[in-house]
Amino acid sequence: MEFVQTVPKVDTVVQGILQTSFHSMMLATVTMDTVEEILSNVLEDANQLQMTYRMLLTNESETSVWLGRVLDSVMEVVMKLMSPGNVKCEERLAPLEWLLSSNSIKNEVWRAMICPSNHSLQQALLLDWMPLIQKAQGLYSTLTGKPYFNIPLSMILSEWHELYENSMKLSERLSSVSQELGEEYWKNWMPDNNTELNTGTLQKSLVWFLISLGERIEKSDLWPTVKDYFYMAYWILNYSPDVTTQPANCSFT
Repeated sequence: MEFVQTVPKVDTVVQGILQTSFHSMMLATVTMDTVEEILSNVLEDANQLQMTYRMLLTNESETSVWLGRVLDSVMEVVMKLMSPGNVKCEERLAPLEWLLSSNSIKNEVWRAMICPSNHSLQQALLLDWMPLIQKAQGLYSTLTGKPYFNIPLSMILSEWHELYENSMKLSERLSSVSQELGEEYWKNWMPDNNTELNTGTLQKSLVWFLISLGERIEKSDLWPTVKDYFYMAYWILNYSPDVTTQPANCSFT
C-alpha cells in the first residue's frame, strides 16, 4: 500500500476498486437486511391474521369485544362520511387505522392508496427501501468517478465479515419462513374438525355486527337520509317471484 500511495495514478485506480467493492458489499448487506425484515414482517402478520381468524371462529366473548371495536370505528367513519363539513380523507380513514395497520403494510401506504390526492403511493411503498436506495446512490457516485474518502483494507475486511454474517441470517430466515408457512400452518386455519360449528359461530358474529350497525345508524341523525337505501336493500334481499315482500320493520319501540 505504501508503494501504491507514492504513485498518484495507481493510488486513484486502487482506491476506485476498493470504493466500488466497499459500496457493492454495503449495498448487498443492506439489501439482505431489508429482505430479512420484510420476511419477518410477513411471517408475523400471517401468524397474527391466523390467530384473529381462529378467535372469530371459536371464542364468542373475544369476538364480541373485537367486533364491538370494529363497529365503533365503522360508525365513526360513517358519521364523518355523512358530515356536512369539509372532512379530510385522512381524518375519515383514521378510525380504521388500527384495523388496517400491519408490519408489512404501513398506515402511510393505506393512506396513499385510499387518499391518492394527498400522498404519493410510490413514495410510501419505497419507505422501507430508503436505506437501500441511499447505498445504491453511493455506489453510483463511486462508479461515476466521485470518490469522497479513502477506503483502508480494514474497512473492506469488516464489511466483508458483516456481509457474510447477514447472508447466513438471511438463509436461516428463508428456511424458517418456509417451515412456518408450510403445511402445518395451513392446517391450523381450521381449529378442529367441527367445521359446521366454527362456521356457525362466525355467522352469528357477523349477523350481530350487521344488526348492531343498523341499530346505531337508525338511532343517529343519519337515519332520515339513508333509510330509503336500507328499505331498498331489504326488498332486494327478500325478493321472491309472486310474493309480496313486507316492509322492513326498522323502528324502535
